[in-house]
Amino acid sequence: MKNLFSLILVSIFIYSTIYAQEIPDYVGRHYSSSQFEGSEQMNVITIPEVNYLSPSSFLPTNTEDLTTLFGTMVRWNFVEPAGIGTKCAVSGNGEYSAVGWYLNNARISLYGNTNSTPIWEYMLVNQFVTNFVSFNYVGDELAAGADQHFYIFNNVNNVPFFDFLVTTLGGGPTAGPVALTQSGDFLIATAVYTDSSIVLGFNTSSTTPIWSITLIPSATVGGGSIQGLKLSGNDSLMIINTYGDFWVMNTFTGEIIHHDLINPTSTSGTQTNQGISYDGSKIATINYNGFVRVFQWNGSTYNLLWQDQEPPGTYYNWANSVSVSDNGEYIAVGTLIFISSSEYNGTVKLYKTSEGGTPTWIYDNCGDAVTTVLFNSPSNILAAASWGALNNSTPDMYLFKTWEGNTPIFTLSTGGSFFDGAISSNGSKLLVTVD
Repeated sequence: MKNLFSLILVSIFIYSTIYAQEIPDYVGRHYSSSQFEGSEQMNVITIPEVNYLSPSSFLPTNTEDLTTLFGTMVRWNFVEPAGIGTKCAVSGNGEYSAVGWYLNNARISLYGNTNSTPIWEYMLVNQFVTNFVSFNYVGDELAAGADQHFYIFNNVNNVPFFDFLVTTLGGGPTAGPVALTQSGDFLIATAVYTDSSIVLGFNTSSTTPIWSITLIPSATVGGGSIQGLKLSGNDSLMIINTYGDFWVMNTFTGEIIHHDLINPTSTSGTQTNQGISYDGSKIATINYNGFVRVFQWNGSTYNLLWQDQEPPGTYYNWANSVSVSDNGEYIAVGTLIFISSSEYNGTVKLYKTSEGGTPTWIYDNCGDAVTTVLFNSPSNILAAASWGALNNSTPDMYLFKTWEGNTPIFTLSTGGSFFDGAISSNGSKLLVTVD
């Protein structure tokens, strides 16, 4: 992990990129943890799980040439000297971007596309919790799960028109991930505890929830805090997960459609969003034993279509990020490969759903954990971002034409490391933050 805190806007012929750079290295390197009044924001997974049954090492090979695309440029750059941008969002139409900052200068920042000056910022008191953000499609509404509040703002000023205090739920929870529907009429919000989480559905015209449900995971390892929340493209369903469990739920009623373990064969789970197609008919889960598991709805339940594992060596390698294309035809996975306990590599893997668990192509030598993989809605663009090599010998961001193979059409090298990401519907804007 490399240390640099900044935002950069890159203009490309059909898309642009903003990203914020990252936090100082923590002991164990990979994930940080914070607690506030009994609420755990993120579980600590610091070292890989030893694989006692496999060969002692696994060293990927094959390095592709990197190419850039004419017309791509950095539009603006902003350096944040103290705060850390960990969570981000981009409006569906690509007109607005938002970052949730913490550690120092904790705030919610709303940006346009012309320069690095925020349209507005909302300052936060607690400096030590992750702050989550989500837009509706046109970007005139921005939701935030920040400290102990669920907020919704418009894009004109920083006065929230919706403010729900999560401590009214009892037990001292902290606000977790949030998601606005495309119309902005409905909000999914999560209140996280150490052993469970509460998920709530609101009409955005009222702070009285339409429904709420407490999710208690079957897997006790990793706690009960929500780690990922993603709505299907048509807003009808969501996939939500703790470290060890995932649920598919009806967005507007809270009905649980499906519940399963992230990893049925191990206690190793995940700390990121899972994948879901536009209509929710296909979902994909990943875990820190290196598995991607793809499911299809059969009218009454989700059946496992296939699974694939990143080949382990001395340690189990990680399936670290996942995305399902809107049409459900493609699955993208970002990995973290442990060459040793202190040497790393990452890959981007593309699967065609109909072809089972054999990747259609793999892009190797990403330097470290590939933390974000994202499709645009037409699924013709795949974006990937990583921490990059510590010596800056590899790029940190890659853009691919999905079905044209594993040669990037654009790469970006920085002094920092990418972490979170969001992409506009047509792929014209790609927002990436770094922790």
